[in-house]
Amino acid sequence: RTVAAAKTTEERIQFIFQTTLIRNPNEVEIQRITQLVEEASAAFSADPAAAKQMATDPIGDVPEGADVVELAVWTVVGNVMLNLDELLMKR
Repeated sequence: RTVAAAKTTEERIQFIFQTTLIRNPNEVEIQRITQLVEEASAAFSADPAAAKQMATDPIGDVPEGADVVELAVWTVVGNVMLNLDELLMKR
């Protein structure tokens, strides 16, 4: 859903923060997630089999016309967001 929600990395980061944490990211968070996106994109571009596994296991096939690397990258970002203490605990 994040991939379809926006076109740019920063817009997608804004969307995923609003969806998971119900707040906007600060500049440092945008920079860190952007760095994660870039590193994951490079890694998955170099290993298409790993990208396919990340994007499809266990949810099923990639939709026709979808970019497997892009889906894998945002799956990683989604996993990071869902594992933040801030998501799990109110302080």
